[in-house]
Amino acid sequence: MIIFIFFGLVMIAGKVVSTDEFDLVMQKSKECEEELGGPKDLINKMDKGEDVGDETKAGKMALCINGKLGHMNKKGENIPDKLKNHVNKLTEDKKLRKQVIEECGPKNGKTAPEAALNFVKCMVKNFK
Repeated sequence: MIIFIFFGLVMIAGKVVSTDEFDLVMQKSKECEEELGGPKDLINKMDKGEDVGDETKAGKMALCINGKLGHMNKKGENIPDKLKNHVNKLTEDKKLRKQVIEECGPKNGKTAPEAALNFVKCMVKNFK
């Protein structure tokens, strides 16, 4: 993954992402990693297509991260207005915003951790 930082924006694989929001995601990831004991570097591993190990643990971590970001409840459901706000902060690309909200917004999983992990997978896929 190649990252370029320029005037508060990060370019990840051709997609412009706000450094503030990206930093917030990484901060919440570290907090959850400490609280839950891992998996370590979940977001980076998923972004690189690496194995995240135990998907149950990864799902719990994803649920923790998204909960701390404020756009997902404990049932693994995204809160529409808060998700939209999060996505709007990640990119200025209106087409990508719409695509991400439509594809990643609905709950996709039988359990909250499974839904949260599927959400992160969807986000990574769309921001590649």
